[in-house]
Amino acid sequence: MRQSRLMSLVEAVANVVAGLAVAVATQIVVFPILGVQASLAQNLKLASVFTGVSIARSYLLRRGFEALRWPIRSFDSPTIGQTSAASPAFSPVEFATSASGTQADELLA
Repeated sequence: MRQSRLMSLVEAVANVVAGLAVAVATQIVVFPILGVQASLAQNLKLASVFTGVSIARSYLLRRGFEALRWPIRSFDSPTIGQTSAASPAFSPVEFATSASGTQADELLA
């Protein structure tokens, strides 16, 4: 089953927002060690900027990988040798392991 764009966004937001508290706590601990003095408000603002960037990055990567993924075989999918309109005759792995040298050479020529 494919994930909708809305659910991709919801997952990305939930993931990043859950890490927001950890990010602020880390900044509060690490900044003084590095000699950076920042108020709680400044830490929250900085974490908010990084959170927005992270949400956009997570969403775009998820959508990119969703667009590139091969059909995944499940229990409902046809078995090797059977095809349907929704699945290719061979997955890349099946093709690579089933093609003889002659067939592969012909395809690469």
